[in-house]
Amino acid sequence: RYFTRLGQEYIALANVEAAKGEKDRDVNTVATYVRQAVLSGEQGRRLMPNDVMAAESLALIYENSAVYASDALPKAEELYGRAHELEPRNPLFYLKLGQIKRVNGDAKPEGAERTALFNEARDFYQKAIDEKSNLAIAHYNLAVIEARLKETDKAIDSATQALNIDQQNLNYRYNLGVLYQLRAKDGDEKKAEDIFMNILSAKDNLID
Repeated sequence: RYFTRLGQEYIALANVEAAKGEKDRDVNTVATYVRQAVLSGEQGRRLMPNDVMAAESLALIYENSAVYASDALPKAEELYGRAHELEPRNPLFYLKLGQIKRVNGDAKPEGAERTALFNEARDFYQKAIDEKSNLAIAHYNLAVIEARLKETDKAIDSATQALNIDQQNLNYRYNLGVLYQLRAKDGDEKKAEDIFMNILSAKDNLID
């Protein structure tokens, strides 16, 4: 457990360093923290091969490392799959697997492979919802992937469901407005405008 926790701390330090401005950021420091995070997380998993926290923690480390290493995302996917095996009713692992499929799809050009990855992501999000119907973030991610698949009506339904569950979330509200704006059927632009004005009444300095 100490190794698992140490890996979490190292990746947190890497993210802090990476978030600094270009003049202040030390890429060697970032690389060192990431490397130490992976080493610690792998050691924790070796010592506890059937521990869901060790698998999930290492998956998150690899997921965060994806911007630094091309092979990190497949390892994260494998580990989230293992975590799901250990805790099959946890909807958050379906959510993570869906997010990885979406990221992989975003990296592909328009075509059958990209569409297939988005469909896989949608299936994972739906499984998360099947396990926990009031998981707002799963409905939100489902809306995002449906929009990528150009299923705007379904995306609006999913985004509305996410907002109904978490009515204070401005990101969900904004995304719904964008979807209405994108669909642009009768009354949709007025709905989008009303949503954006409502957001600005709550937080008037949002650039978007």
